[in-house]
Amino acid sequence: MVEDVFLITKLFNAQAMNQLPIFHNIRFCLLGRTGQSIRFRYVPDPGTLEQRLFREVTKPVIPPINVNPVEQRLRRQEENRLRQENNPYRKFLIERAKEDF
Repeated sequence: MVEDVFLITKLFNAQAMNQLPIFHNIRFCLLGRTGQSIRFRYVPDPGTLEQRLFREVTKPVIPPINVNPVEQRLRRQEENRLRQENNPYRKFLIERAKEDF
């Protein structure tokens, strides 16, 4: 009987066990027999202590300022304009044009 329960749990994934009413109660049998819980969903690994501390330290203390879409568009346009003005290839072409003409 116990071997059948383990075989059934291997055959069906966690999603199927949660959806089928017959297999839904099997996990209670396993909990009682082994004393360990069974994870039926993916839980990401929290990482090492160093990684967790780094994540906590690098979280922003002040919440980000909400900027309306018009302001965002104007900022992007200004950034693009500055990027085009400071483009080294554009500067090269301007210098080349001054030399040639």
